[in-house]
Amino acid sequence: MLLLTITQKLAQALPKYKLLEPSVIGETGTAVTVELTDYVQRIYRLSVTLGAVLAVLIIVYAGVEYILSFKITSKEAAKKRIASALWGLFLLIIIVLLLWRINPELINLKTLNPQL
Repeated sequence: MLLLTITQKLAQALPKYKLLEPSVIGETGTAVTVELTDYVQRIYRLSVTLGAVLAVLIIVYAGVEYILSFKITSKEAAKKRIASALWGLFLLIIIVLLLWRINPELINLKTLNPQL
């Protein structure tokens, strides 16, 4: 939460900056003006997406491990891995919902542009 607040303050302090090299995502050729909130929003969405995909992949892997294992200890380790991945996914969803409940603009960082 503190990191999000610091990131917001940084985004408000530096509303626009000039790229020295063309952006990988943006236009090619001349330097373009890009807002810092664009990068912060992309990093936020990428991290949430990667967290959810990684949790699902761990659940699938542990499920296959559980099905294919014959020893009780291996099945217990797979159960623990599934439980850990589910808790991680649950926490990720809770964090996103909590941020949205506090202020929906925290998730959509496009609205952080200050009035100068």
